[in-house]
Amino acid sequence: MHTFNRLLTVFSAIVALVVGGLAAPTSAGVGAGQPCAHGGNFGATGCVNGRNGERYYAGFDDFRNVALTATGASASNLIHINQEMWFYTHATESQWVEMGLRQGYWIPCGCVRYVRFWADFDAAHNEYRHTIAYPAADGTDHQYEVLRNSSNHNNWDVYVDYNFIGTSTNQGSATGYEVQHGLETTIVNGNVHSGLANHSPLEYMNSAGAFVHDSYEATWVDSRCSGTTTGTYCLTGYGNGSDVWEAAKG
Repeated sequence: MHTFNRLLTVFSAIVALVVGGLAAPTSAGVGAGQPCAHGGNFGATGCVNGRNGERYYAGFDDFRNVALTATGASASNLIHINQEMWFYTHATESQWVEMGLRQGYWIPCGCVRYVRFWADFDAAHNEYRHTIAYPAADGTDHQYEVLRNSSNHNNWDVYVDYNFIGTSTNQGSATGYEVQHGLETTIVNGNVHSGLANHSPLEYMNSAGAFVHDSYEATWVDSRCSGTTTGTYCLTGYGNGSDVWEAAKG
């Protein structure tokens, strides 16, 4: 086995223990010149993150029910792969609301499923996972939105296909600091796969209450594949520089 593959196997065993979404970021990504948030899991993501001092009052994403695979996932092997959106509600990126699609071991049902979900994190880094549905990976297109609650601005509502799903009451923040889109996986090897997800259009609500297309695109891609190719030991992530992000895992 090549040295790279040996190191990847050891690292994969460690990060497979992380069962939530992106773990507490190892590098903050708010402000000019900063990348998208990244942490304990591998990601291929694009984002807006306050490069021009802007703040966010909603985030919007649109992508298909792509095929996802997490071979070997179980209660003792907590691997998963996601296509989703993250909405960070604190400048430290220590709290967020996320929603999208996931394949792997899903704690709420104690099963391995393809699930549409949302989750949120409180100030103590506790994750609260919520099942929306168990859809088919049928390629149908769906819309995802995190929107500030109109009555209590410290709470955040989640919507799928413009239908209200639930409210996060764990944030304690009236503004967002980053809206991130793309792929996340606990491992980068032949056990996980994702079809190409076209996250588009990417939008956020500005301080005037208007939804606008992302005007720039910060990124973070671990083990990046070359160009638009896909591979077993790399992640595909590329965009148009603003409101389109393509993500896949070969």
